[in-house]
Amino acid sequence: MVEDASIRKFLISAGEASGDRYAALLTEELRKRYPDADFFGCAGPKMRQAGVRAVVRSESLAVVGVVIVYSATRGKLAIAGFDPHYYLTRQAVFVLVGLVAMVVVAAVDY
Repeated sequence: MVEDASIRKFLISAGEASGDRYAALLTEELRKRYPDADFFGCAGPKMRQAGVRAVVRSESLAVVGVVIVYSATRGKLAIAGFDPHYYLTRQAVFVLVGLVAMVVVAAVDY
């Protein structure tokens, strides 16, 4: 497939909620100026709603972080005689607390 060289391409990336919000606003403004442009990148829900093609979904970054913590600590804890799932469990609790806090804060009209 031959791509049209005249089409502008914008790589926009955001890995968390506030970046997703501002990147979506930026995308909407750029789209007014360049209606045929291709927007792509690491995108959250607001960016995808604004028309950014998600190469990576920003929600997946949290999952990757939890897996990295687990893989980096599991062996060392097991060798030391501790519960190899300690940090994974702890990280999961923090993720759940964060999600609950996010829902509560999102419900507050500010």
